[in-house]
Amino acid sequence: MRYDPKTVSAAFQRLFRTYPSFQADAGEDALRVYFEAVGPYETRDIEAAVQSFITGSAPGHNPAFAPSAPMVGAEARRLMNMRLDSEHREKLRQPALPPPDVVHDEESRARVKAMVDDMIQRNADLRRTEEATQKRNDVWAKTNARFNPDADPYAMRKRLGFETGDPEGDADAA
Repeated sequence: MRYDPKTVSAAFQRLFRTYPSFQADAGEDALRVYFEAVGPYETRDIEAAVQSFITGSAPGHNPAFAPSAPMVGAEARRLMNMRLDSEHREKLRQPALPPPDVVHDEESRARVKAMVDDMIQRNADLRRTEEATQKRNDVWAKTNARFNPDADPYAMRKRLGFETGDPEGDADAA
């Protein structure tokens, strides 16, 4: 049993009070059938199903008539599936990473910051020399030459290894 019988009984009493004609027919056997129908479900799903019937939002149910036990069970199952889907989507939104193994104190953070600052300074010093400037300019010149090639048809034919058009038919062109 996955539900609290007292809470579910109170929910069923709320449902049965909504339908006066059902109260006259509701005996202990009828109540037992309702408990059997909702046996596999949790209390919150059963209460949500009862609330759905009371508010008239249960699909496929005419609110003018009391719901049968299988209808209450089906509505509890529908609401349970909706709840489980929602919980699953919420779990997917949460990061699945474990907490970090190493706890960094202020001393280790200061040490790493000093190492990074030193590396930045050394790299900046290397890039300030004449040799580094000339090397950087050479790389940019090579890159620009690669992406801005000569557009002359003969240079393009040599670079690509083929040409377009109809050389035999050039004489026929107007």
